[in-house]
Amino acid sequence: MNKFLIPITGAVLLLALGAALSASNSAPGLLHGAAALRAVADNPQAAQLMGIRPDYMQAIAWAIAAAATGIAGALIATFFYIAPTVGET
Repeated sequence: MNKFLIPITGAVLLLALGAALSASNSAPGLLHGAAALRAVADNPQAAQLMGIRPDYMQAIAWAIAAAATGIAGALIATFFYIAPTVGET
């Protein structure tokens, strides 16, 4: 068992909890853009009529996804052997 399993699992759970709280309606002060992201996801035209820029919100969503993917890749690298030749036959 990897010695980093428990600390990494704890860090991931804290990050997930923080993201869930900031995106929920129960904590409106943590992340004001969460409602705008949901509005654009539901109906971009209506969100634009309300003054939200859908292209900007979509770029933010892509940035969040890229950051989450980078963090996940860094965390998974501690568990598996990674080399440029992995997967070659």
